[in-house]
Amino acid sequence: MATTSTAKIKLDDRECSIASTSGSGFTFQDAAGNEVSMPLRAMLRCLSIAEAEKSVPALPAGFWTAVERHQ
Repeated sequence: MATTSTAKIKLDDRECSIASTSGSGFTFQDAAGNEVSMPLRAMLRCLSIAEAEKSVPALPAGFWTAVERHQ
């Protein structure tokens, strides 16, 4: 049975929710009910690019090694 977690977050001063279902990725939903889904692999690729472009702070040492071990 898949487990689901949901959290409320703010993006660009707008509230939305993000849901995670084990093994399937993430679904973002805004207040108007619009949804977009993204596989975990795509989310991690975006994070990798953002880190390389210094758009997000550097991740802890060993983060990407740990990700590779779990793929």
